[in-house]
Amino acid sequence: MNNLDLLLDRIKEDGKKEADHILSNGQKRKEEIIKESEEKAQKEVSKIIENAKKEAKRIKENSKVTANRQARDIKIEAKNQVVEEVLEKLIEKLEKLGPNSYKDFVLNRLKDSKIEKGEILLQKDMKFHFKEEDFNGLKVSNESVEGGFAVKEGKILYDNTYKSLVNFEKDSLEKIIVDEIFK
Repeated sequence: MNNLDLLLDRIKEDGKKEADHILSNGQKRKEEIIKESEEKAQKEVSKIIENAKKEAKRIKENSKVTANRQARDIKIEAKNQVVEEVLEKLIEKLEKLGPNSYKDFVLNRLKDSKIEKGEILLQKDMKFHFKEEDFNGLKVSNESVEGGFAVKEGKILYDNTYKSLVNFEKDSLEKIIVDEIFK
C-alpha cells in the first residue's frame, strides 16, 4: 500500500470517526430535545390540571354561595309570606269585633285623636250601637267603611280603618310577629 492509500484510509477512518461522533452527538442532542420537550409538556399538563382544579374549586365555592343565597332568599320569602298571612288574619279578626269591643275601639281612637268636627263613617251594621252624643259634635254619615271607621272633615279624611292602621304599624307588627313565631 502506498502512502496515498494509507492517507485515504486514514482520511476515511477519521471521516468515519467524525461521522460517528457527529451521529452520536446528534443522537444525544435528539434525546435531550425529546426529554426537554416531554418535561416541558408534562409541566404544561400539570399547570393545566392545576388551573382546572382551581377553577373547579372556585366554581364549586360559587355554586355553594349561590345555593346558600337562594336558600336564604326562599326562607325570607316564606317568613314574609307567613307574616303577611298573620296580618291578613289580624285584619279579619278585627273586622269581626263584637259591638261592645268595636264601640270601645272607636271611642278610644276618637278620644286620642282630638277630632271634634266632621262626619264619622262607621262599619255598616254598627251605627245603631252608638248614640249621637257619643261623638261630641261629629255627625254620623250615611256612608260606611269595611272595618274600623273614618272621619271626614271637608277634604281631609282621617282613616282609622283596620287595614290602614295595620299598614301604618306594619313594621313594628312584623317585628313582633317574627319574634313570636320564629324564636
